[in-house]
Amino acid sequence: MTAAPAVVHDEILSFPLREGRVLAVVDETDQSLLIYDYSAGHLIRDIPIGQKVKAELAIDDVFVNGYYVAGMDSIFALLNPHNILLLFDTSGAIRRHWKVGGTRLNGHAYGLLASLNQSPLAWRQGRMIVSQQLEGGDFAENPSRRRLKFNSPPDVELELGDDTVAVREVGTFPQIMLGDFYYDVIGARTIGPNGETVYAYGVSDSIYIWREGRPTVAVAARSAYRKVDFAPFDTARYQDVAYIKEYWATEARYGNILYDPWRRCYYRFVAHNQDFRSSDGHVNLFRDKPWSVMILDEDFRVVGEQAFVAKEYFFPNALVTEDGLLVEMSGAVTTTDDRNMVRYRVFATDLSSGEEVQRGTR
Repeated sequence: MTAAPAVVHDEILSFPLREGRVLAVVDETDQSLLIYDYSAGHLIRDIPIGQKVKAELAIDDVFVNGYYVAGMDSIFALLNPHNILLLFDTSGAIRRHWKVGGTRLNGHAYGLLASLNQSPLAWRQGRMIVSQQLEGGDFAENPSRRRLKFNSPPDVELELGDDTVAVREVGTFPQIMLGDFYYDVIGARTIGPNGETVYAYGVSDSIYIWREGRPTVAVAARSAYRKVDFAPFDTARYQDVAYIKEYWATEARYGNILYDPWRRCYYRFVAHNQDFRSSDGHVNLFRDKPWSVMILDEDFRVVGEQAFVAKEYFFPNALVTEDGLLVEMSGAVTTTDDRNMVRYRVFATDLSSGEEVQRGTR
């Protein structure tokens, strides 16, 4: 790969374009969006979003929370905490921007728009799908905030006009999250082959399918490695750092869900339970968890599940490409004098073996 700045955003995303697949990542030093040719590995665009926003919109505190590359002349970027969606052309000029505000039917303001690792910006049938988050992190100790959070839809769909934006809320949290607290406040989302929005949550076996902005069906998809019930978080210990650390390190969770259009299947990631201390006294952390990937067909039937060796991969970072499923290898960021490299392993449909590649740049 060619030279890249040393400090960038953790999230690398992949986009299939007419011109060929690209990888994109934000350089946190100046909030520029770097776009790389996937096959050749070289930098093809460096869009100075931070500089443009300061100059043209007079916003100084620029943070690019998310982005979506629809084409080299249609590049979207989400600014936090301003709830502003930007559209750039191939030269890096701001073509349009939309401010999302107002109140919902229940009288509460729309949440802070966010692009998250498990639910990044997505484009579905002419609308941009964005996660919305309640500001503040007091859900553990504040039951009323918790009820508001989990009774609010997790996403909004933005229908973008020339100077207007229409907002529609979509998605629901599963019933299990409306009762006990599991220290898990976000879900995973992907777009299916027919434009359906597919949701999955950390403490629910089911997968939830929305079509045309409405819920249609929930499909059970339990991992073969989930042997015990999810344990609720003890909200009385919300300030106990040691307890939180152990809880996250030991509890099983479903993670991301990704659709693979080349192999016409879904991948659902599963982090397994583990003991906090090994027999030799070693303290196990979240990154030490054993994990697996479930493979589901387009009707959400489980057709397989592959377990992976703990600690060899950082499973929250994975990409789907025509080559296969790319999973970031642990310790994969290698630094040289002029570049940082992220190493992935590419897996075919059965996920049982893979080939190491260097495809991401930081």
